[in-house]
Amino acid sequence: MKEWYQWNIYYYGDMNRFISKYVKDIIERSMELEKKIEWFFIRYWAGGPHIRLRIKCTSENFSCIDKIIYKEMENVEDIFISKSDKEQIVRQQSILAKRENIEENFNVQDNKSIIRVSYEPEYEKYGRGEILKISEEIFGLSSILCLKLVEKNTFTEKKYVYSILGFLTYIKLSNTFTAIELFEQYAIIWSEYMKISVEKFEENLKTKIDKEVAGIISFLNEHEKIKKNGEIGKWEKDTLDKLYIQKKLVGNSQYYKEKFLVILFNYIHVHNNRLGIKPVEEIYISLLLKEAYKILEGKSI
Repeated sequence: MKEWYQWNIYYYGDMNRFISKYVKDIIERSMELEKKIEWFFIRYWAGGPHIRLRIKCTSENFSCIDKIIYKEMENVEDIFISKSDKEQIVRQQSILAKRENIEENFNVQDNKSIIRVSYEPEYEKYGRGEILKISEEIFGLSSILCLKLVEKNTFTEKKYVYSILGFLTYIKLSNTFTAIELFEQYAIIWSEYMKISVEKFEENLKTKIDKEVAGIISFLNEHEKIKKNGEIGKWEKDTLDKLYIQKKLVGNSQYYKEKFLVILFNYIHVHNNRLGIKPVEEIYISLLLKEAYKILEGKSI
């Protein structure tokens, strides 16, 4: 019987490079044991910057994969974290812990530290039973795509484009709100997280948005053609297939029916997380999309 296992792997260097090199190697070597292995990852901050890697495998293969991970980390460069570095990390994490309403009971870990922890699904965010199973499959599709995108030479300059493509895919099955309402609501959620009003963000970002919006409109007019070929097009098709099945399951449950939009928004957030996009950047992207759609629909003042 297969179970989910989780490793928290700490690294203080270039996380994009770490993902594209070492996480990729771990997955490829693990797939030599199980070709159709299920896995996904997120980036996280508690205890220091790290990857939370989840892999579903048999108990026999768990010990082999565990050895693969420890062996792979021997190839990672050493990075010394000074006392002052750790103090700065603690200060930053205190702010993040307050935003997320979690206890500040974590220790700052050294570079290359590996901590095995129990995988605890977030049932409130992603459902239970078959609904959760599909969520985990969607996480896997997102992780596979983001791993491919992060290793591209053009990733840094295109990561907002990748985020927008993800955003537009995930909201395709939401027929409760208009796209503009969805972008606005998403910006509000993360501005509340940052404890700054969305109006303040709009005021501060107005010049930047005005400068970039024409390029985004041009991109939006062509983005369906862009997605037809390559890994993004395949990812979108596979993801929409999963979302369609999940939406039907959710529709049969009054409890989850009211939460489907929340589930979609969480998919967007963790997809952006895998791309290394911070909440403040998510606010900018959603406000940029909101303005672009207003112009496209002839609603801009």
